[in-house]
Amino acid sequence: MMKRTLTCVIVPLIFLFVMPIVSNGYRGQSPYFFYTYNYKVKKGDNLYRIGIRFEVPWGEIARANNIPDERFLEPGKKLVIKKKFLYNFRALTSWYGKYFHGRKTANGEVYDMYGISAAHKTLPLGTSVLVINPQNGRQLKLRINDRGPYIKGRSLDLSFGAAKLLGIVKQGVAPLLVKVLKF
Repeated sequence: MMKRTLTCVIVPLIFLFVMPIVSNGYRGQSPYFFYTYNYKVKKGDNLYRIGIRFEVPWGEIARANNIPDERFLEPGKKLVIKKKFLYNFRALTSWYGKYFHGRKTANGEVYDMYGISAAHKTLPLGTSVLVINPQNGRQLKLRINDRGPYIKGRSLDLSFGAAKLLGIVKQGVAPLLVKVLKF
């Protein structure tokens, strides 16, 4: 009887507290990030084309900008486009520089510490990713061209140039959000 009572109490507690942490990585945070683009309508634009360009349904653009009919879309009009990203993973990120500068990367390119590139242990070489620093809102599109990092707990290494643009050079290591754009 005591075992059954404990089971009835412990199992729901596991689902209540442990499962959200396992499934989401960070308990209480949404897996989505919204980024707002400001776009100036050009001659020949329509909501459908703008939607394709930003990968946002044209209906969402119309609703967000109170456009009841596409005829109200005139060149020069400023649109606010809110894009929803699903993070593929959260990465404890570091950067690497001078020691590897001028050496070959895993894909055969010469590493340029001032360039924009990244290393990951398992993503296919050539994968395009969007890296977002949630501490300052900066984001950067870059390509995986090397392997690493080989320090326990870290999952992404940036070139010095990329780290500088994302604002993590002084910290050295920072938790960043990574969205795979294209394999």
